[in-house]
Amino acid sequence: AREALSHIGYVMFLRAFLVSLLIWIAQWLTIYYLASSLIPGLGLFDAFVASAVINIITLLPMATPAEIGLVEGAWTLAFVNVGVPVELAIESGIVSHAIVIFYFLAAGIFSMLLLGKADNTRPNLL
Repeated sequence: AREALSHIGYVMFLRAFLVSLLIWIAQWLTIYYLASSLIPGLGLFDAFVASAVINIITLLPMATPAEIGLVEGAWTLAFVNVGVPVELAIESGIVSHAIVIFYFLAAGIFSMLLLGKADNTRPNLL
């Protein structure tokens, strides 16, 4: 029984690892495509390095609503360090964050409409 459990644990770990890897690749590609559409001549490696810097900075415990300011600052810092002019890095950071916020807002509205009315059996704590 222990061997079967360890095998299941291994399979679950492998699945979680692969899903996590796919999420990271999707996030990196999103940053690359957003940045390359806003910053002419941006290379794949530059986008990879900038993505790593953005992820590290946004992990810091400096929460603001919708991470406004933090994401743009991280984006600017990351892309200036790979050779993008400051003005273009700031502008592209603001535009990319607006696109991401719009995407999540649209996805949230869609999911609310898809799921319908909330479950009213639980007590309202607010």
